[in-house]
Amino acid sequence: MSGRPPFVVVPGPTLQRATRHEGALSAPAVLAHFNERGRAQLGSAQSDASARITRLLAHEARLSTDWRGLPGTDHPSHWQPGLGEEAALADAPSHGHRIEVHLPMWWTLPLALRERAPLRVVFPLGLERSALAALVRRHMPADWWGATVRLAIEIETRVYWGARGAVQPQAPERHPCALRAHAGRGGLALMTLAPGSAVEEALPLRQAEPEAMLRLHPGVGWLVATAVLRLEREAGAPERV
Repeated sequence: MSGRPPFVVVPGPTLQRATRHEGALSAPAVLAHFNERGRAQLGSAQSDASARITRLLAHEARLSTDWRGLPGTDHPSHWQPGLGEEAALADAPSHGHRIEVHLPMWWTLPLALRERAPLRVVFPLGLERSALAALVRRHMPADWWGATVRLAIEIETRVYWGARGAVQPQAPERHPCALRAHAGRGGLALMTLAPGSAVEEALPLRQAEPEAMLRLHPGVGWLVATAVLRLEREAGAPERV
């Protein structure tokens, strides 16, 4: 024996593709989709967890209806009058350096995790190069074209849990629960625009498909994700001074 430790194969993160949905995210739409498709995707063995997930989603849908849009759940167009489906919001603390465009699309993914292991999720964006370029041109202020601007697509995720398990190997079976939790953030750096450069020349030719590396708690849940196009302008010399 050489005294070296035995060779251990560490499994890589599981890769899954989320399902894309058109339109601005709304709590009633998520509830309807889960009742129509989500329960079946989780399977009959998870019926108790599915029922608890339904109650969570139904509660958010009721609040969304009563309040005409629920911040933190719905797309901003539902709770900020005057915003279109492509909602562009300036970040006030950034002093005009950052704009976030909430895109009219969302994704779902059923989760039945037995252990706490990395999970790679691909979010099919479905925007070709020309559509991305048009999106940037629509939302970039005129005075930004003479500055350096970084563009990225960020994915915001959350999970509605119907059952959770402990992370210890010898832990008992999953425990019933009904809670919503933040699931992490992923993204894709699209490009950096130099002053005066053309958007089309800087964009990648391939279709953008953001990924998120999530480390989720074991359990049974329903993942919901939204996309945000982030435009960030580099401060000029006078502003830095």
